[in-house]
Amino acid sequence: MVNDISVVPMTRLVNDISVFPMTRLVNDIPVVPMTRLVNDISVFPMTRVVNDIPVFPMTRVVNDIPVFHMTRLVNDISVFPMTRVVNDIPVFPMTRVVNDIPVFHMTRLVNDISVFPMTRVVNDIPGFPMTRLVNDISVFPMTRVVNDISVFPMTRLVNDISVFLLTRLVNDIPVFPMTRLVNDIPVFPYNQAG
Repeated sequence: MVNDISVVPMTRLVNDISVFPMTRLVNDIPVVPMTRLVNDISVFPMTRVVNDIPVFPMTRVVNDIPVFHMTRLVNDISVFPMTRVVNDIPVFPMTRVVNDIPVFHMTRLVNDISVFPMTRVVNDIPGFPMTRLVNDISVFPMTRVVNDISVFPMTRLVNDISVFLLTRLVNDIPVFPMTRLVNDIPVFPYNQAG
């Protein structure tokens, strides 16, 4: 309590205003470091103030809305070049809008998910052809799932690393038979490394 005013810890009292460290007071307004005060608005460096709106470089103000360079304003929405606005949604070329969702060309919408051709949706997850879903993981044929990791045939899982048969794991590196590891490089017999 300072001058009958409650002061938050780590703050100081300036003109009966609680001020955080590393801030200064200008016209009774706390100003964060590296900012300046323009029309009582705290402004970061390299910005200007247009109609009391801080505007970053390479932007302009249209209808009190900051608009980036090379964009235009459509229904108060900043739109990049080569885009159009459908139901107030910016849409890139080669896309269409289905249920207010932009959908890319050659895709279809399944449960509000954009799905490429030759895929199916299982539990809201797009699955490629010839795959099955195991624990929400798309798995190719002839593979199994161990600890949520797809493991190919004739391999085993060691430290969550798929390792072929007849290999061993040294420093998490699969090493073939009759090889040794030198500086984390598998080396065949009669070879030198390092």
